[in-house]
Amino acid sequence: MSKPVIIKTPHDRQHATVKTPWQAVPLVTAELRAKGYTGGEGGQWPLYITASDDESGLAFMGTDVGGMYRTLDGGENWAMCTVGINSSAAAGICIDPRNSSRVLCVGVNSTCWDVNGLYLSTDKGESWKPVYTYRLTGDALCKVCGHRDFRHQIAFDPTSYDAERGYCSVVYWCKETNKYGKGESNDPCLYKSVDGGESFIAVNRSEYLCNKEICTSFATGYVYLSGDDGVYRSTDGGESFSRVLDIECHGMDTVSARPDSVFCSTQGGMYVSDDNGETFSRVDESGYPLEYPARVRVSPVNPDRMVLINDLLTGFGKWKTVTYYSHDGGKQWNASARDSTDSFVPYNSRQSVFAWLGNDENKCISTGGDMILRSVDGGKTFAWGGNGYNGACITSITCNLNDPRLMAVGNQDYNGAFSTDNGLTWKYLDWTGFNWGGYSYGAYCLDDSTVAAAKKMGDNRLYIAYTLDGGESFVDTGITPATPRTIGVYGNNDIVFVGDYRSCDHCRTWVRMDGCTAVYAPTIGGVLYGADGARKVVRSLDCGMSWTVLADTPDDISWIAYDEQGARLFIVCCNSVVYTLSPNGGELETFADFSDYTDNVGGEMRLRQIAIDPNNGDLIYLTNARGAYASCVSMLRSLDAGKSWEIINRDVNDGSVGIDGAREASAIVLNNATRELFVAGGCRGMYKMQLPD
Repeated sequence: MSKPVIIKTPHDRQHATVKTPWQAVPLVTAELRAKGYTGGEGGQWPLYITASDDESGLAFMGTDVGGMYRTLDGGENWAMCTVGINSSAAAGICIDPRNSSRVLCVGVNSTCWDVNGLYLSTDKGESWKPVYTYRLTGDALCKVCGHRDFRHQIAFDPTSYDAERGYCSVVYWCKETNKYGKGESNDPCLYKSVDGGESFIAVNRSEYLCNKEICTSFATGYVYLSGDDGVYRSTDGGESFSRVLDIECHGMDTVSARPDSVFCSTQGGMYVSDDNGETFSRVDESGYPLEYPARVRVSPVNPDRMVLINDLLTGFGKWKTVTYYSHDGGKQWNASARDSTDSFVPYNSRQSVFAWLGNDENKCISTGGDMILRSVDGGKTFAWGGNGYNGACITSITCNLNDPRLMAVGNQDYNGAFSTDNGLTWKYLDWTGFNWGGYSYGAYCLDDSTVAAAKKMGDNRLYIAYTLDGGESFVDTGITPATPRTIGVYGNNDIVFVGDYRSCDHCRTWVRMDGCTAVYAPTIGGVLYGADGARKVVRSLDCGMSWTVLADTPDDISWIAYDEQGARLFIVCCNSVVYTLSPNGGELETFADFSDYTDNVGGEMRLRQIAIDPNNGDLIYLTNARGAYASCVSMLRSLDAGKSWEIINRDVNDGSVGIDGAREASAIVLNNATRELFVAGGCRGMYKMQLPD
């Protein structure tokens, strides 16, 4: 059984999501749920947001490593939409102004990867295909990271609408030139498509292209660039440009309602051209922020309505950004009010990007603060509007072994949370006390008000902390565990383990264990299995007071699980091999070796955790998270004790349906009471799936 068999769908069988679709497990409080909010999923730094000019309510929001989200109802609800995108996330998203079914985005990541680049959707983001990546084309110029790229970098030419094709044929991409030192191309290049984004060619490689925003004229098809050295215009399809405004410019926009106009938020004031860039005039403005006025967006319905961000974070490294709005064409500017009280996580200053929604001059959506904000009064007030997205990056997930309705999660940027109703509602746990958030990497809920966790503080060390009153107050023990693995035991809710430490009195005192650095697999019978260091499998018969080595593994241990029916251990090692071991030790046996298996883009496996159904040993789940890109082979399920495996993530043309969930799966837990599988995907959020009968 050493070489696994991967079942392909839909040819061999119906895709798993047809009968057991993924469901979002949003972090939402009981109070917010009572107000009608569903809460949010997913996380990390928002990069870009855009909306269709028509009445469809279509909009997209992309992050740096946490995927891309879509709304079909004007920002009321959001859901991940990355089927077919192999990069970790997306930036520079642009919708065809004459056909909202066609959308282009730039696949990005915090590092350079050969699947980063341009992706095209022809079904409003339901699915995507790569059209210009290094892997696809071999063009070294298009090697990009896009980690903190907030530019408007893709632009359809509205005047190129082809009635026979039904879409705009000309599209431009001004590629990234930021320097990360991760193998990316820093060379400037303007790419152009004449077939609606199906293919691209390089048309200009001039230095003035560096770090420019790009727009096109709704009247003439002229191409405009804006940046630190001013505004440029091309009248020959991007082959050459001339500078038309010699002022540092941090934002630019064009809209269909004023097709001859170009709007620029510059360091010297608000400038507007009404003759397709021939001349520019400064608006006689009041209240306009001169520090760093960035990313101006103009309503396509009423061009007198504008929003921009005073981006002190980008301009001066200060953790402060202020949104401004104008209702009179940029003459009078006022600071927008911000209301993030309905957000599950605290607000953080981020580089905001804006989009006006459809044909309503009052509705505008925005990124910022690791959340989606929404205005219904023309930018005067932006309130939390992230149903489906909340900025949380979940690092761990556990269910109480004796009372599965009790759940706890750790969070990379926003501390953590716990639930007392099987994950229906959650309460935020402020482990670190930082006003911006904080880190926890393991958590376990002992009862309705007691939670233990491994938090990380400013010195980059783990510490054991706990709360006895449901998060109203916290106790920092000062103890630094060897690992963040946090778990309890069957039959006794007073015992909890954090790394190599054990508490037998409901968290009040802690004793270091000798011979175990992480407890992984408590059994119903009371036996504990864990790891000592990287390669020793250990067992305890006395609730962790003493430990015995059962086996040495050939590679580092990623996870250990226990098969209650088969009475054997499953051990994930070296990212690609699963071994089995007798409960009493002995020789390791290879259960499944994925080292020769590659995912949908040819990458090797990175197995993280394994889970076996306690009621049915034939049902086994494996998680696989790449990190460098987004593999669609993230969740594997076996229904026949490992003889064959099926991919239960959605992919293009595989017969799958429903939510695009459980990407970058790293943590899993089976809730046997509700018969549900819970999956945490880090920045990709948390999802669940009903276990098969």
